[in-house]
Amino acid sequence: MSIFKGRESITRSEFRQILREDSGSIPGSRRRFGRRERLAFEKEVFDRKKYGPFISKSDFQDVLEQLEKGKLHSETRAERLKRKRRFDYLSKFLKS
Repeated sequence: MSIFKGRESITRSEFRQILREDSGSIPGSRRRFGRRERLAFEKEVFDRKKYGPFISKSDFQDVLEQLEKGKLHSETRAERLKRKRRFDYLSKFLKS
């Protein structure tokens, strides 16, 4: 379910709407992200100052790479798991 559907970028409001409507299930896990949690980490991970009003495919892949690298450099196991869950959840949006 690629969120870009042949486009180069989507608006931030479109992405928030996708997150609101999604079930929040994390692939490979029984856990789910709640609606508030999904919207909160959208603001945290896709910083408005850095990415602006549009989120492009390359921005999305950049964020995924940062989360992947962050897993390796996390100090605690809980932090590593948090980043892994975010990575798994967000990566499902790029699959077609």
